[in-house]
Amino acid sequence: MRPLPVQTTLFFGVDTLDRAIAQAPQNAPFVRALLEKLETLQTNGQMELHAISGYLPGIGKQKLETAGLDRFFKNRYYEMTPAYWEAKNPHDREVFDRQRNENPEMTDDYYKQTVILEWKNTHANEFDRAFLIGHDLLTHGYYSTFFSKIEPVFVQSAFAFGGEPLDRLVPGLRYCTLEPDGFLPAVDPKTPRTLEIVRKIAAERLAKALLGESQLESLGKQIREKKGGLS
Repeated sequence: MRPLPVQTTLFFGVDTLDRAIAQAPQNAPFVRALLEKLETLQTNGQMELHAISGYLPGIGKQKLETAGLDRFFKNRYYEMTPAYWEAKNPHDREVFDRQRNENPEMTDDYYKQTVILEWKNTHANEFDRAFLIGHDLLTHGYYSTFFSKIEPVFVQSAFAFGGEPLDRLVPGLRYCTLEPDGFLPAVDPKTPRTLEIVRKIAAERLAKALLGESQLESLGKQIREKKGGLS
């Protein structure tokens, strides 16, 4: 396992760890082995590990405990508080309450961004060495381009868009596996950032989902014609 050039901060989405293990239970020992190695780097001052739960209070912690991963994040684990959802505007709170009543295991992915933004406010000089370890191109990638601006890394085996699994990886993004040799290169701060690529690809997929591919192609044709691109 090659050392990282500088101290690096990692924010793991608890839902990402849970999804990777739920999809393939045999992944659990690999995840634990990876975190053990990252914990060693943390002890040596090369790494700092955080876990953010977008689940309702208590659920994320229980999932980490069940998987035997809670010990890696004892001092840097974050979950929603009553103050967080009480601070939402009335409409957002109504939507939030409806969603949590319909699905107790819902996740609030904006909460992850608020935690990262708060950390960023006191660690601005370290932010270019921070990464969000997620799996969803929309909620972990696209959200990051708008809010915290943290660099996202996607777990290959759990890659998705808006909760729907994607059967192919999108070129140009950062991906990691759950083995050290396939993880550390993805969180090397010296490699180029991908936020603009994430924004572009996610926006295109979101537009297709909202408009439909045929309508989007028609709209693109109209724009090109207005620009004189077509006769």
